[in-house]
Amino acid sequence: MTGEEGMGDFPRIEGFRILARIGSGGWGDVFKARDLQLDRMVVIKTIRKEGLGNPEVWARFHREAWLLAKLQHEGIVDVYKIIRQRGQLFIVMEFVEGETLKERIEGGPIPYAEACRIACDILSAVAFIHEQGIVHRDIKPANIMVTPSGTVKLLDFGLAKMLIDSELAETTDLEATIHQITRAGSLIGTMAYIAPEMARRGEGESDPPHARSAIASDIFSLGIVLYEIFTGRRPFQGETAWALVSEILEASPPPMRELRPEVPESVERVILQALHKDPQRRFATVGEMRVALEEAIGQGKRWYAPLLSRLHTLRNAVIYLVLFLGLFLFGYWLMPSVPPEGERLTTIAGMELFPRVNRKNLLAFVVSDRGLPTIGLLDLSLPFAPVRFPLEDPGGTVEGVTWSPDGECLYFTTHDTLGHPTIRQWRLADPQPPRIFLSGARDLAFSHDGKRIAFSEEVAGHFCIALSTIDGDQKAPCITKRPIDRPGEDLFPDWSPDDRWIVFERRPEQEIWVIAADGSREGRLTEQGSISPKWHPKRKRVYFLRPDTPGILWYLDFLPGQDDFPRHRMKIGQGDPIHSFSFSPDGRRIFYATYHDSSSSPPQGSIFVLPLGR
Repeated sequence: MTGEEGMGDFPRIEGFRILARIGSGGWGDVFKARDLQLDRMVVIKTIRKEGLGNPEVWARFHREAWLLAKLQHEGIVDVYKIIRQRGQLFIVMEFVEGETLKERIEGGPIPYAEACRIACDILSAVAFIHEQGIVHRDIKPANIMVTPSGTVKLLDFGLAKMLIDSELAETTDLEATIHQITRAGSLIGTMAYIAPEMARRGEGESDPPHARSAIASDIFSLGIVLYEIFTGRRPFQGETAWALVSEILEASPPPMRELRPEVPESVERVILQALHKDPQRRFATVGEMRVALEEAIGQGKRWYAPLLSRLHTLRNAVIYLVLFLGLFLFGYWLMPSVPPEGERLTTIAGMELFPRVNRKNLLAFVVSDRGLPTIGLLDLSLPFAPVRFPLEDPGGTVEGVTWSPDGECLYFTTHDTLGHPTIRQWRLADPQPPRIFLSGARDLAFSHDGKRIAFSEEVAGHFCIALSTIDGDQKAPCITKRPIDRPGEDLFPDWSPDDRWIVFERRPEQEIWVIAADGSREGRLTEQGSISPKWHPKRKRVYFLRPDTPGILWYLDFLPGQDDFPRHRMKIGQGDPIHSFSFSPDGRRIFYATYHDSSSSPPQGSIFVLPLGR
């Protein structure tokens, strides 16, 4: 490496080609660069020359690098490495394509459904960093990226702080460390997004905040950001610094529903609680705020909206209206948001199987009415969107699909004429055909931390559960073992929410088993005749099917060390056999495929969606 400057005042760093300066402010510069060794785009953040001699700038820069390196979450940018050279420090980070939330808001009103998703994703990311003992302290739309696939990423942890920070400060007292940074009336974060208690401190109140108020301050900033996401404007609009501070301290935000009538009152209540002037009256945690918002969004959905979106004739509309009025007059009220069998999503002739939805509400599934089974895509965020079949040649008979954690790649299993499986990767934005990801493998599943994959690997004509890094390059031996005298197949692996356990189906017994991700322990969860296990993404609850009970989804609550697992049943649909099912990433919806098979007609099946209670 050299410490010389490149073109203009771009730094030169061995192994990287600096392409452009994409940000500059305060004491730092941000560059877009290419990692020449790994051939990928990265972001490199460094201290500007005038800040190199400032100890506080160095402390803040070290703190940001250290904190980001500790955080692994889909909503937070990854740190790849930290480089030191000749008195300079560089943070090499993930390059996030897309636009800032600030740019997205300035581009025009965000559709309500998209605003709900973005808001919940932001709360999820901030809740995660708080759970790690870190407060952000600079939450604003300019520090939030939205990728083309809809993924939200938190940026700029330069002002972030550990709640107990013995390694980064001379004291472990958060109050003292925050007081250091806020002394001399300097306000934390951009003024438009600061909490009243921080504004008062900037006006001269010198009492430093404690950890609880630091969290409450982040929650107030989140309230401003969410208000802006849903309405397109900030709740406090002072034209000067003093006018802005005065509004934050004294004024009430304009009613959100006057600015955007479609925002439900339940959603507005959540945001106004986050914006309460008294920190003690806000939510205790961001996790609590997220749960409240998700419930408010659910309450705000009129029960008949999913139905009306699928009614195609006036006759159907009249039938539903008469049904509603009749039930109302007889003293009943329709509580479910959809009919008992769920909302039907597909009406294609033939079979639609293996539904999977990503974070952008794009549904992928296998469809078999077009010759060999292929892949169908349906955008659930668009009313009356048609099913698309973008793959002319998937590379074989398709069975099973899954999304990458960012929702930008689709992975699916194909079988050749001899029945040998291959997992293929298809990047939707890439015009190139799907590429081979893993040969001799099927049933791919991503860990929730986005670092590992599990799959069924073909070994000597049988299948076992194997693990690998997310790129498929560092594959470990199979973690499941079958007795020599009992050959069979271990299929359909799925990760527990904490990534410590993997559930799978064992054939020919048709039993559900679980194994520790390190292979140290395994055990049987169900009796024979149980298939297709799926872990709920937010609970330690395993769902599965039994072919002898059509229309029933079974589940059990998993506790490590327990020998007996009581099983519970949940009726979905109208008694039709369920072929396959999956959950939305937030665990609040279940997608399932039904099928009818008779000797007098070709097999038929459809995909439905049903809200799932907490």
